Amino acid sequence: MTPIWTTKNEHRYTAFDGRLYLERRPALSAKWTARCCHTGRQLYKTTRTALLADAQQAAAQWYLDLLYRIRHGEPTGAHTLHAAWKTFLQYQTQLLSAGTSNAKKIRRYKHTWNNLISHLRHPAVTEITTARLEAFRA
Repeated sequence: MTPIWTTKNEHRYTAFDGRLYLERRPALSAKWTARCCHTGRQLYKTTRTALLADAQQAAAQWYLDLLYRIRHGEPTGAHTLHAAWKTFLQYQTQLLSAGTSNAKKIRRYKHTWNNLISHLRHPAVTEITTARLEAFRA
């Protein structure tokens, strides 16, 4: 789905019937920021680019991903357990290349994750509580 962008001024554009904003504050940064509202909360995401066309594409992709997560009941504004896992795995891979980890350990981590994710789904890190872990263990 290709969004139609409407110009509000030279530093603000909207798409998806005004539900997605793309804006920048030149005095602070040349990069564009995407913004929308969900359940009364403002959600922001930097596009990491100063080029308008690239920023529009990144903002639209972020917004569509956000709608997908909302439809599937996944958290929208918090870091997910899956994102934390990916960061952890990247760190372990760096340790492997530095020689302070080993491939067998990383395979065990991946195996454990594959078993956990089917039960925990994609919760926000803030949703992981002792009670939830105890329920999983039982």
